[in-house]
Amino acid sequence: MSTITIFQIAIEFWGIIWCIIASAGIVFGNARLHANRSIKLIMQVLCILLLANDSLAYIFRGQPGNTAYYVVRISNYMVFFSNYIYMGVFSIFLWKSVRELNERMPGRIYAILGLSGLGVLLLTISQFQGLFYTFDAENYYHRGTWYFVAQLIAIVGMAIDLTILLQYRKRLDRVLFYAILSYFVLPAITTVIMIFCYGLSLQNIAIMISTQIMFIMDTIDISSRLDRSHTALVRARHEAAHDAMTGLWNKVAGTAQIKKYIAQMQPEDVAALMFVDIDDFKSINDVYGHDAGDYWIREVAALLDNVCGKDDIVCRFGGDEYLLFMKSPADTTTITTRFRQFKELLQFKALEMNQNVHCSVGICRMNGAGCEYEQCLKIADEALYEVKRNGKNNCVLFEAGKQNTTEREKKIIDPTAALRMQEKFYRKIMNMFIAVVYYDAKDGTYEVLKECQPLHDKLPEGNRYSENVVVFVRLCADAGDQEAVCAFLAEQRIRNQTEPVVSMEYRNAAGGRALVHTFVNTEMKETGGKNCMIAFQDIYTISV
Repeated sequence: MSTITIFQIAIEFWGIIWCIIASAGIVFGNARLHANRSIKLIMQVLCILLLANDSLAYIFRGQPGNTAYYVVRISNYMVFFSNYIYMGVFSIFLWKSVRELNERMPGRIYAILGLSGLGVLLLTISQFQGLFYTFDAENYYHRGTWYFVAQLIAIVGMAIDLTILLQYRKRLDRVLFYAILSYFVLPAITTVIMIFCYGLSLQNIAIMISTQIMFIMDTIDISSRLDRSHTALVRARHEAAHDAMTGLWNKVAGTAQIKKYIAQMQPEDVAALMFVDIDDFKSINDVYGHDAGDYWIREVAALLDNVCGKDDIVCRFGGDEYLLFMKSPADTTTITTRFRQFKELLQFKALEMNQNVHCSVGICRMNGAGCEYEQCLKIADEALYEVKRNGKNNCVLFEAGKQNTTEREKKIIDPTAALRMQEKFYRKIMNMFIAVVYYDAKDGTYEVLKECQPLHDKLPEGNRYSENVVVFVRLCADAGDQEAVCAFLAEQRIRNQTEPVVSMEYRNAAGGRALVHTFVNTEMKETGGKNCMIAFQDIYTISV
């Protein structure tokens, strides 16, 4: 046995091993990654038969005896037979790869199947008539007079397949297109190689290699399409459940979650349903334009989402109306705090835009189990109507379970009174400190709200907090404590503050004890939104 023959057999042996492994992957692998599983498995089995019989033909050719006689003839028959059957099965695989849903198989595929059957018929006749090939007394293979017909059948079949591939190439991903194209290119390349390396039979190996390339790329393509489909499904589910303009839950998805929670409430649970409406929204569109109306629909949604808790539900109910559902515990203090936060944020935004925009809010508070969503929504709507009837820009809270509106426990949250209380508290707080600085974490600027005499005399230019905080510290703190106070007032430390108030004791410029406080709004969701009020407070001064 020559070196070339041994090399040929070794390559085909490893090809058989690879095909067996690939077949096992098709049988036991994820079915979603193997479309046309039966077709792929048949093609792998045909590759195994092709390589195995070609190896047997090489091993037993030129050998004497009956065993070699039958093995050589059967194996050569199986090589031709496997090639013709593979041609037909490949055409079906090709069509299944390019077809669209319920598209009928073209006549060219039937023509290829007919050529495949014709090849098998002529091959069988050739075993008795020697049309394609014959064997001599030493069991060596010789081409017959009709050998060119055997090759012509294969060439015509491949040519028809190529026309189908080229016609429908746009239906395939580029990588998969080139992988299937290898079925036509690799045998052509190996034919050229065999002209210079006589004794090698590389076409069968080329078919095996192209088969593996096609299946690997097809699996990758299917996996990629599954990923895209999953992403599209997730996006579709998100879009189906969320309002496109605001990003909040839409009415269907939001109310479904609210209903589910209300149905599962326990006797000790207390929840609240807030019905929010933008006042005089038509006037906003008329006065400021429809773009402004769209802006406020999105802005109110963002503010509601900002003040709601992480487990609460906020959805766009329709138009300029919203629902905010506060899960248990929703006590009056929590409800009032959330409402005031929302009103203040909305007021600041309206002042910033120089537009008169405000909201009315009707609240239904539920106590314990047994409440129904429809009843609670009706009560919240009645509370909202009460606000509208009494001047708007306010909030009314009704308790669930009261049958008559006039008998309901009603709580009106007056924002004007709340602002007066805040102003009174603000003045009282200001009297406690010798200097107060407001730090805006969003843009890194500051504003002096109250200044001591040294600060007034040496107020630095500019309003960049990072540049001027050291100046504040030098004016207020003793030289020995300045570094520690600077670290305490660093922007990063303030941004990471999780407590509403953090204080530090230090020695003031006169050598006395003093405190510096940082007040942040810990309910702000954005880290960059933790604006801070910094207050310097002297405790007492040591006389020298």
